[in-house]
Amino acid sequence: MRGYKFISIKEKILIVSQVIAGEEIQLVANKHRASRPSIYSWTQRAKSALEKALGLKRQDLS
Repeated sequence: MRGYKFISIKEKILIVSQVIAGEEIQLVANKHRASRPSIYSWTQRAKSALEKALGLKRQDLS
């Protein structure tokens, strides 16, 4: 582990929300001391769950 910390579900939701809102992943990663690959993964899973829950298409969340 390269200086990253445990990240709670609450903080993951905040991180993903910031990315979906348009913030750059690198800036969010630095701010929360999280890895970019983890953030990409969480964001992808969150978008898929939102699509399913809201009946949206992928482009609606971009």
